[in-house]
Amino acid sequence: RSSDLAEIAFLKKVHDEEVAELLRQIKESKVSVEMASERPDLAAALRSVRQQMEEISAKNLKDAEVWYKNKYDAMKHNAVKYDNQIVDLKEDINTQIQEIQTLQDEIERLRNSNLYLENKLEEMEGNHLEAVANLQGIITQLECQLRETKAEML
Repeated sequence: RSSDLAEIAFLKKVHDEEVAELLRQIKESKVSVEMASERPDLAAALRSVRQQMEEISAKNLKDAEVWYKNKYDAMKHNAVKYDNQIVDLKEDINTQIQEIQTLQDEIERLRNSNLYLENKLEEMEGNHLEAVANLQGIITQLECQLRETKAEML
């Protein structure tokens, strides 16, 4: 945008310089007409200068319009391109969000499964310890009975 403003300022400066040059030429032609009356048709000279100024002004205006149209078309093209990129990025983001949600659901499922298995393991360990304790009690009873039986045999 600042480059556009710089371009406008430049074109205005060039236009002002051209107008100043034409005004200088008009002033010089007036001086030379006043000093040397050899140029009797000052009105024709003024018409010529005015016509040149109008042609230059029209050309500058046309050039500026073409330049602005080109800039507008380029900006419009870029806007469409960027809009398409934004749509593509939004689609990518939505896809990524869905993938993240799927992975989070899978993580939650695995956590629950892990918790269930840990609880099952604790339960099995408890049952195992209880069974070992029961078996240890039976072994102790059997050892006691064995000693009693040995003592009775003697």
